[in-house]
Amino acid sequence: MPGLENLRTRLNFLGAKPIDRMNKMKEYSLKAALKDSYQSVTIQRVWDDKEFQCLINPDQLKPDYDNKVVSILSSSGFKPGDTFHWISNDTYWLVYLPELTETAYFRGFIRRCRYKLVIDNSDYYVYIQGPTESQLSWKNGGSTGTSWNNMSESIVMYIAKTDNSLEYLKRFKEIQLEGHTWQVETTDSLSIEGLIEVHLSESFDNPMQDLQITPILEPVNTLVPHITGEVFVRPYDTQKYQIVLANNGTWIVSNDKAKIIASTSTSVDIEVTSGRSGKFNLIYQRPDLADISLTITIESLL
Repeated sequence: MPGLENLRTRLNFLGAKPIDRMNKMKEYSLKAALKDSYQSVTIQRVWDDKEFQCLINPDQLKPDYDNKVVSILSSSGFKPGDTFHWISNDTYWLVYLPELTETAYFRGFIRRCRYKLVIDNSDYYVYIQGPTESQLSWKNGGSTGTSWNNMSESIVMYIAKTDNSLEYLKRFKEIQLEGHTWQVETTDSLSIEGLIEVHLSESFDNPMQDLQITPILEPVNTLVPHITGEVFVRPYDTQKYQIVLANNGTWIVSNDKAKIIASTSTSVDIEVTSGRSGKFNLIYQRPDLADISLTITIESLL
């Protein structure tokens, strides 16, 4: 019977099983949409620079993330962790969750990447969420009466999982992002296929040596009365100073960054009471004569 033979031939072409036939028809519909749909766009995969046509549909748009859905032929080989360049609007996107129920073609959720991290001369376009902290965290110095602000900001980063990124993003690793230093606290390379979820906390913007200002020391004229002792001290230090070529004076400090804990007519012990960088003057006052002063700088704790 020619009619039944024709039907059998058509079914075999589309697929022997119903699921195969449905997948064939859905793939055919996707190919048609790639030609005519408003959502059809050209993208370029970052790791191999290959260009593809796909559909990108809206999903969720929030202040801290932009989610969309990509639909692309399975032959493209797209998978979670792939990053691509949306050519028409010059944006970068990361595939982070596949829609496993879609078997006719690859369908997955994508998230916009606004930042780039360079690892071993390779560009990784990454999604960043945060910082989300809304208040400062303060600590008190107990009996000293001082207080300081702890670094408390944190961010979450999604990045493609490769051998290089896994090796690079170890705990305590510091990275630069938009001119600010962040330290890796934890990484999760298991929860999301093809991705690493990295939790980072803010760190110091500059290494310790960059924060140190090289002191400029002026020579002391040893032939006139002067004060000897350290001119650069640390927070909460205790230091001893002496007067040379003078006597019968009184010791004072110019502000509350330090206090006198013991003194004689020729020497003084002072305690730095400030936990922050700054300056104060140690003064030796003499009746009817000019004061003798020494400027002392409190260096940062860093």
